[in-house]
Amino acid sequence: MRLYCLSEWEESKLYTEMEKAALELTEHITLLPSLKVPDAVYHKVRKYFSETQYIHLTMLIMMINSWNRLSMAMGFHPEEE
Repeated sequence: MRLYCLSEWEESKLYTEMEKAALELTEHITLLPSLKVPDAVYHKVRKYFSETQYIHLTMLIMMINSWNRLSMAMGFHPEEE
């Protein structure tokens, strides 16, 4: 259920505030709307994650983004349902 509701994470009660902070960081890193993570998002995430955990979370987000971009560059397209 949590996976199916991921696109609506902001409105969903299925995610903890810690998870929502991580998902918000993920969106900013993935989309880079302003070419940086806003200070407010950084501070929100840091309420739940230590500096080391923040670095690990950021690296994980970047790694998954890289895999997705590599997959797209190689022409992989998931089957349409």
